[in-house]
Amino acid sequence: MSGECCVNPDAKQTHEAQGQVEDISGINRYKTGESKSTIIIFTDVFGSSFPNVQKISDTLAQQCQATVFIPDCFNGDPIDSIMRQI
Repeated sequence: MSGECCVNPDAKQTHEAQGQVEDISGINRYKTGESKSTIIIFTDVFGSSFPNVQKISDTLAQQCQATVFIPDCFNGDPIDSIMRQI
């Protein structure tokens, strides 16, 4: 895998999220695409609001013609806030 975002650690993502965050039974989730087929992405420690994860889900929704969900398994507290405390 190569590209500016992988080679240059200072490269900023310019992707505009296509989906939206919704609350379902007290759990936030990112939802993109609209179809009968569904893909659920469980993230790593960076969480569902990480731009790269949203970019991947938007791409999957478009290319697979599916609805893609990313549940916020960390209740809005991904590793970014943990690392600031160390």
